Amino acid sequence: MIIDLMQKRKIKVSEICEYCLTVDDRLSVFKKDDFYVSILELAIGVLRTSITKNLKNDKKVLFGINALTLLLGVVNETSRNLLLTKEAKDYFPDFSKSSRVGEIAQGLNYLYFQSQLGYIELNDFKDFAAELCPGISLDKSTPDFVMSTYTNEAIILESKGSWAYKQGKNNLKAAIKNGMRQTHKGFNWIDKNSASTNPIVNTFTSCAWLRDEGITDLYYMDPGYPSQGLLSYRFTLRHFSTWFYLIGLSELAQVLQKGSFLEEDDVRGVKFEEKIIGNTKYLVFSTKNTKNNYLAKCILKNIIGKEDLQFGITEYIWNYLNENKRRNINRKVAYQIKGYSDDNTIIFPDGTLVVVN
Repeated sequence: MIIDLMQKRKIKVSEICEYCLTVDDRLSVFKKDDFYVSILELAIGVLRTSITKNLKNDKKVLFGINALTLLLGVVNETSRNLLLTKEAKDYFPDFSKSSRVGEIAQGLNYLYFQSQLGYIELNDFKDFAAELCPGISLDKSTPDFVMSTYTNEAIILESKGSWAYKQGKNNLKAAIKNGMRQTHKGFNWIDKNSASTNPIVNTFTSCAWLRDEGITDLYYMDPGYPSQGLLSYRFTLRHFSTWFYLIGLSELAQVLQKGSFLEEDDVRGVKFEEKIIGNTKYLVFSTKNTKNNYLAKCILKNIIGKEDLQFGITEYIWNYLNENKRRNINRKVAYQIKGYSDDNTIIFPDGTLVVVN
């Protein structure tokens, strides 16, 4: 069956009361607006988080393709809600374990925090900590990610995921409590070891409760922290390196991953066309430049019945990443972007773009 790539699927979202985690007999949640995501958006979310977690691994392409293949193999193609197939438990004997379902949950949690809570950029916690506190060993158990706003305020995000067919409220409480312990531990480690002001302003745990019937739930908890310092520009460069890896422009990605802005020699062979959407100018890269994108490597054409995907980025962000142009860029202006999608276009809040032809 051909998957409807752009159909929005619903997820129910709730915020958990922190106080209730200490109460054994109840779990109070505050309902939030439902979240809608298409399979293509979720696929890109899964790829961005997979690449981020494996950014220093030479086999990051294989990890990304594996995560995407898993997603496309278990998603329910017909439901208006985001659901997995009932057969997933039979196809993947270990699917209910965090190592498998967690890959999908990471992509979903990332997309929600980016589009609904305003945390636009994403880095792996270990990479972030290694740069902030070089030479100091991390604990074995660390949070998953650090995310940031357009004002460079950072949060720690621990992503949890579970196959919900056997789970009850006590399992959910245990997952959230475990996540909060990890984020607090990460915050305190940075507070203790950083030579500069701790840039973390808050910590979150988010749990995607994936289901094969009814509706998938996303729960998160925001305990609140006092405001701290700001991030290095290298945080932004690492975030966008994962986008360029995803779309097949690996040479640009490698430059950004190393913490350097793009030079003229780096971008000389990159071709693009300009496209105006709303009041924003996008640069849509040539399909020749992006022919080795991760989605093509997964033979997505055979799965979704589409000929081509084109990828782009706002002119503002492109200029910010280029050494000879970035001094004229206002970061707040660059991120005045609202996520958007229609039948053939997806715009993410970080200014990246996908066009389905």
